[in-house]
Amino acid sequence: MDQPMEALTKPMNPIVRCQELEPLAASLLPADGWPQGVENPQGFFPSSVICFCRRETSRLSGGWPIRSHHDRHVLVIALRGGGVVSVDGGLHRLGPGEGLLMEPFAFHSYPCTDSLVCWLFITFHAPATAYRRLAGGGARRLGEGEWFLLRECLTCWNEPERHPLLPPHLGLLLARLTERGPGRSPDAGLSVAEREFLRTLNRQLIPRLGRPLDIRTLARAMGHSESHLRARFRQITGGSLGRHLRQLRIERACHLLHTTALGIGEIAHQCGFASPYAFSRTFREERGVPPSQYRAIREGGPGPLPHCHGPAGGTDGSRGSD
Repeated sequence: MDQPMEALTKPMNPIVRCQELEPLAASLLPADGWPQGVENPQGFFPSSVICFCRRETSRLSGGWPIRSHHDRHVLVIALRGGGVVSVDGGLHRLGPGEGLLMEPFAFHSYPCTDSLVCWLFITFHAPATAYRRLAGGGARRLGEGEWFLLRECLTCWNEPERHPLLPPHLGLLLARLTERGPGRSPDAGLSVAEREFLRTLNRQLIPRLGRPLDIRTLARAMGHSESHLRARFRQITGGSLGRHLRQLRIERACHLLHTTALGIGEIAHQCGFASPYAFSRTFREERGVPPSQYRAIREGGPGPLPHCHGPAGGTDGSRGSD
């Protein structure tokens, strides 16, 4: 640590801190070299920690209207530029010097951001409920102590010999953010119970996307009848469970098309479609272009960015019951 402890309580303009940390964030070592993240040997801090930076709006969502979802906590801190982060339907305004934590299996996207940004992302594993109070409190403004700990996190990431110190520093940063109290509430969104229902559902659905899916078995695993599960989902979202499953499969296909060289037939199989034809038809309905053109555009080829559209209902050709 290269600053005296009294610096933690010294008032400081958050814009100055953003400007100080932006070069460090921009110089973060590539996360590709640490696919498992930085582990935590003690066991009671966040584990599998990964740090990376996004400096272009197109890198946040690739210009595509896609929701992200995965099994990691995501802490996003705006160092330059602001915008809106959509989390489970709630719209969170994030400005420079503010941080927002998203829980695992929360659907999130970045529908509106400034053209020039420097947003820092720290993703990690932790028990599902470990940081619920922080995640449910909206965006939090970082104080001087949080800036100090954030700098230590980034320095530890860039210096492999200091990797063991990254989880403890991150744990302290998250604890301090939690104690700062609730931030700005989302402009719209779901109740805590509704968010937990959807995340529990997604935890059950996502591992099953490539296999025949029986809604009755899924409902039983969640402690509901099939009819109650479908009705509860429609009550919360206004849509059908089958439509949600279709979107999950297409979003997984988008990820595979962008990050792997798998053929269309193999992607169709891994995403639970009965045939490559059924997959291609459904993909075009949802994304406006066939899978091959989507892959080409994401890789920088010619073609306009399509709009996300599709019928409200219909058969998606996937294996198993929707």
